[in-house]
Amino acid sequence: MKVGIVGFGLSGVSVLHELASYPLFKEMDIYIFDKPSRFAKGEPFEDDDKTLLLNMERKDMNFKAHTTPLTFDSYVNLHHPQYQSLNYLPRKFFGEYLYSQYEALYDNIGDGITEVYQRVDSIERNNDGSFDLNVNDAIYRVDALFLCIGTLPLHDPYELQGTPGYHYLPYPLNKNITNINDDEHIGILGSGLASIDIMRYLIINSYNQHIHIVSRGGEMPAVRGYEQDVSLKYFILEDLKNYVDDYETIPLNVLIKWFIEECELNGIPYKSLVHRKQGQVTEELQYDLEHLDEVGRYQSLIKAVNPVISFIWIHMTIDDRKKFLAEYGDALKLDLSPMPPHVAAWIIEQIEEGSIKSYEDVEQIESTEQGFKIHFDSSQEDLMVNRLINATGQILNIESLNEDHILHQLYKQRVIDDHPLGGINVEPSSQCVIKPDGEVLNQFMVLGHTTSGVNYVSNSVSILQKQAAQVVRHWMNN
Repeated sequence: MKVGIVGFGLSGVSVLHELASYPLFKEMDIYIFDKPSRFAKGEPFEDDDKTLLLNMERKDMNFKAHTTPLTFDSYVNLHHPQYQSLNYLPRKFFGEYLYSQYEALYDNIGDGITEVYQRVDSIERNNDGSFDLNVNDAIYRVDALFLCIGTLPLHDPYELQGTPGYHYLPYPLNKNITNINDDEHIGILGSGLASIDIMRYLIINSYNQHIHIVSRGGEMPAVRGYEQDVSLKYFILEDLKNYVDDYETIPLNVLIKWFIEECELNGIPYKSLVHRKQGQVTEELQYDLEHLDEVGRYQSLIKAVNPVISFIWIHMTIDDRKKFLAEYGDALKLDLSPMPPHVAAWIIEQIEEGSIKSYEDVEQIESTEQGFKIHFDSSQEDLMVNRLINATGQILNIESLNEDHILHQLYKQRVIDDHPLGGINVEPSSQCVIKPDGEVLNQFMVLGHTTSGVNYVSNSVSILQKQAAQVVRHWMNN
């Protein structure tokens, strides 16, 4: 059997490790595809500037290999001993570590693996159920396909792609964001973790001191508090399964009631934390830094609940899911991916010194001869910047992708379909693609954030590895 793994970052490497743990693996020919800079690393962990940090402590960043288990902590101590005392490390280090885990696996089971250091241009499904993967006019035919391409492309909310001075795709920063003049005013579109990457890269490397963070909401991620042990009463998988057996769905009002009670049982001031982000950057970062204990307890509860979120999500009605996203989605994400405390303190310092300015209520951005004019909903004056860097989130709908994107091509072939809440529609337990006509493709699995409508906030290192194990196990057993 010929098996294709398209996209070879964390999910792709995890799929290969899981496949290799089964005796049937010896009868497979495996074809792996990704561009050289991301091969066995993925986009988040590719080689880039060391100012780009992991937002999780090193102890929580491990790849659980079946063959030669090595913790990330041990890898760093061995290869980057000067970083032994730091908890938050450059992202590229995890990419190096992940690649080393792949190399160890390849040394053991390299026979039968074909490495293709290029991106797949297009995918076509044949009448017999096989897939043709087209790469630079070469065609690789596979019987089963694991699609692990990570996130969908970034939004371009003001349709500026291709405009001189606009960096639609900023990563890797050390290759794409260069040749900056000291007197340039730089706008960063978005206020999430990518925005923080860019401002740190620019200022720490002494590229620029005139940075303007512009967004609609203005909220930055929360600050990572002190991790603590918490207890759960309601969000236990077996109990949730029993509830679904009795009632079929889990109503949103019941979930909110349970979560508030979990907060109360763990001494967490729910009301003061859940919607504490309102776009007042300095004050909100300072609040988190002064309340690292209670913020950390709240984040620890969210982390404890996270493993069952996917189960809960698929047992909510679509209307309840939409309501949840509208009322709680943004607030939850800010605490799911918080920034390190020292980064928050640095941002406050830069704002106070005037190197960084933050703006919200962006209404429109237009290109001019001098750069970009930014208009706001509020009464504040228009802002002019010489260069604009995109740090928005990903596109949610497959239909909205450019026509040359492989997912848009599959969508036009009616092989894949949009999920109502974003991403590709897949069968939850197997991650097998569900076609627009309802047919489930048992030889076509999709992993990672491209299935965000089905797998809500399931993009942490540990959860992606668990997802790969579940998907491979289901495929092998069926």
